Amino acid sequence: EELKGHLNNGCAISVACRKWNETQRLNYKKYKIGEKSPMTEKRINLLNDIGFQWNSKYDMLDIKWERSFNELKDYFNKHEHFHVTKDHHENPSLSGWIAKQRLYYKKFQNGDISTTMTEERIKRLINIGFAWNEEDIDPREDPVKVIAGNNKVLSDNNVESVVNT
Repeated sequence: EELKGHLNNGCAISVACRKWNETQRLNYKKYKIGEKSPMTEKRINLLNDIGFQWNSKYDMLDIKWERSFNELKDYFNKHEHFHVTKDHHENPSLSGWIAKQRLYYKKFQNGDISTTMTEERIKRLINIGFAWNEEDIDPREDPVKVIAGNNKVLSDNNVESVVNT
């Protein structure tokens, strides 16, 4: 009974507890698609009995990120740039989301594991021509993109230089 509250509120006890939760979710997903996993029907039932939440807050964060990413693509297709101002009437929160992506990218480059930025997100942002610094020219003008401050040349199929070196 004591565990139910912790499992349902995102396991606020410790990092180890949150990691354990995520491991259970990953093992469950593998089990469901037939991959090798320590998850069993018995374990699933036991976890269900204590009120384990199979969807994490990170699933919701992924959904929100995807929505904002699509809004950014729409904005670019309409305006042909990524300079979204705070007073943008169609979507006032988009400029804040862009600023966060730039911040999370810097954290990712520095090896900060607290960031929600991932290699996959970096690739997707690069593929739409996203400029990591506002001062950068639009990289869509040239198939080879230079990310300012990183001094690494990127092409659509070469993103390993984005990852922390």
